[in-house]
Amino acid sequence: MASQPSAADEIDLKGLAELVSYDLEVMRDLVETFLSDTPTLLTAMAVGLAQHSQPEVVRNAHTLKSSSRLFRLEQFAHQCQALETAATAADWALVTALLRRLNQDYQAIATSLTDQLPNLESMF
Repeated sequence: MASQPSAADEIDLKGLAELVSYDLEVMRDLVETFLSDTPTLLTAMAVGLAQHSQPEVVRNAHTLKSSSRLFRLEQFAHQCQALETAATAADWALVTALLRRLNQDYQAIATSLTDQLPNLESMF
C-alpha cells in the first residue's frame, strides 16, 4: 500500500525562485516570513475556533491559503479553503478537524523548508 504524499512534498522552491527572479535574499526572506507567520495564523484560527468567531477563522485561513500558494502548496491551500468554507458555514466540528490537519501538515512543511533554507544557493 503506497503512503499518501505529504503536504511538504509539494514545496516548489524552484517555482518561487523564478517568481522572484532568482533573488536569493528575497527568497530567503519569503521562506523565513512563511515560517514565522504561519504559527501565528494557526494560533489565531484556534482562538477564533474557541470563540466561534467566523471572521477570525476565515480571515486567517484566507491569508494562509494565499501565502502557501507562493510555495505551490496546493494541497495545503485547498485545506485552507476547506477550513474557510467550513468556518463560513459555522461547521465547527469540521473546522476543528481541518485545523488539526493543517497544524500537522504545517509541521512537515516547516521541517522541510527549515532543512532546505541553508542550501538555497546550491539549489540553482
